[in-house]
Amino acid sequence: MYRLDEIDMSFDEHGQRIARFTIDSNLLPVVTIDTYSTFTGYSTIESEIEYWANEEAPDASLEPDDFESTVDFGDLKRDLAVTVVDWINENTGPISYGFDDPVPIVTFGAVNSTYSPKYYNFETDSFNADVTVNVTELVKWLRAEHGSIVDAIESYADEHFKSYDGFMSFVTGALMDERRAGTMLWLGLHMYLADQLDWGDFLMHMKEAESEIYTEHTTITLSDSAWTRIACRRAAERIGVDPEHDDVTVPEWRAWVDAIEQATQYTNGEPCDLLHTAPELSNFDEYMTALVGAIVKSVPTFDHIWQHGRATGTMTCERCELLPTDDDDISSPCEFWKKG
Repeated sequence: MYRLDEIDMSFDEHGQRIARFTIDSNLLPVVTIDTYSTFTGYSTIESEIEYWANEEAPDASLEPDDFESTVDFGDLKRDLAVTVVDWINENTGPISYGFDDPVPIVTFGAVNSTYSPKYYNFETDSFNADVTVNVTELVKWLRAEHGSIVDAIESYADEHFKSYDGFMSFVTGALMDERRAGTMLWLGLHMYLADQLDWGDFLMHMKEAESEIYTEHTTITLSDSAWTRIACRRAAERIGVDPEHDDVTVPEWRAWVDAIEQATQYTNGEPCDLLHTAPELSNFDEYMTALVGAIVKSVPTFDHIWQHGRATGTMTCERCELLPTDDDDISSPCEFWKKG
């Protein structure tokens, strides 16, 4: 807990005592940035996946496993923390005890850092932020609401932070040593915030903000196999191939499908391995157009295999069954996949 020498104490222009210090969100009532159980964002991610599966590529028969999602938890936690701080300030509005202008008892400032535990057994995500407390006004509020300030704070500490079997409260010891004054200030702030803030309102507010925050910091991509499946189907349609052609197993047919592995052009002009540089879905159309174009461009050219009928002597291609009528037909590429 706090020692007084860890708190910046001063007086403002009205002669009121002001305390400035940093505080961990674990020491605050009501609020949390718990991404493990309270704010998961999974519903947002699932909605995005459903949209892409049904609206952007309905012909690809996409399944949830075809998608991969990556969350930037560092920036996400910071934005959640900033949202929490702003909500606290909005819900602990200025109050007046004899002044013409309302005076805020507490004002939260910048978020300094966020923290996530390695294991979530006994702790969860938290943040550290600057806070300014008008001690003079806090004392007035405590006296008006609870009468004897010291008795009220000690009773509050006993009710909410008492040691019990298997748990040793840090508050009990702090109230008995050089940290007592700083701990009393923190407990008084805790009492004020617990009175002003509502858990239900907090959850509703964060639920509304959560979707936008998770969307901003989540990258959803398609798996390599899904990109391949969609691209091959669209490339097949562009060159007039039936994706369900019976001869799909013949080597010539497979040659152009396999060409996707060598496709190395992208709309920004920089070479890359299209299958292993998964783009964000916001660039889906642009990326898919480039990918399909690369596949079509890589389609091999096959020569006709001419045969002559035993009875008529008529020349036809044994693969695509083309009956040439002039030299242009003879020199044309064999498009056996269009047969039938």
